[in-house]
Amino acid sequence: MIQQTNTIRRKAQLLGGKTHYVHYDQSYGAKLRVVFPDPDSLAEMTSYLYRNSSLIHLPLWDDTNTLDIRVTRKAPQAMCEADVLAAAMEAYADCHGLFPDGDQVRENEAYKHRNLWFRANLPVGRTAAKAIMAQVLQYTLADGTSDCPPGYNEFEPDLIDRFPEDTQFLIAREGSVCLYVKSRKKLPTMAVVRCDEMKQYDGDDGYTRYWWD
Repeated sequence: MIQQTNTIRRKAQLLGGKTHYVHYDQSYGAKLRVVFPDPDSLAEMTSYLYRNSSLIHLPLWDDTNTLDIRVTRKAPQAMCEADVLAAAMEAYADCHGLFPDGDQVRENEAYKHRNLWFRANLPVGRTAAKAIMAQVLQYTLADGTSDCPPGYNEFEPDLIDRFPEDTQFLIAREGSVCLYVKSRKKLPTMAVVRCDEMKQYDGDDGYTRYWWD
């Protein structure tokens, strides 16, 4: 992660960018903010970031050519849906399983393994995406039964049914629940899926980002 962050900083420096801060965190990964001298250098850096799916970047204040960049902890390369599930289970380690009252050890272990800036590298279909999110967001009781319907913040797995049947999903986590989706058909609006953010990024292989808080 540190090596990748330094590579990004060198690339930004070659384009005239100035790094305002860098912060490393076990859960979040690395975070850095870079200000570029002009829109052209910002656009070139953005294009570079789009080609690397392990990076999450957020443009800030377009008139100041500023980027916030997240470098995630590297996840295993997914070869099948089972790999996506395994990686998502780790990323959402604090959002499923059994959390007995007062069991701080169990909670600390979950916080240690969760990945708050995660994005799968293999897309899955609508049925698989719903099944994965239902499993990673399911708390259980001591006897193994479900504690409540699966969900996290404003997201519920049933909302995935509101996307077109041909939709491809990249399971992600950006603090809260995040999905990168792609379809040949019209995607649902924010109101339909009750999300807080929705944005299509030019050059990001046609994926649109949905985020729930």
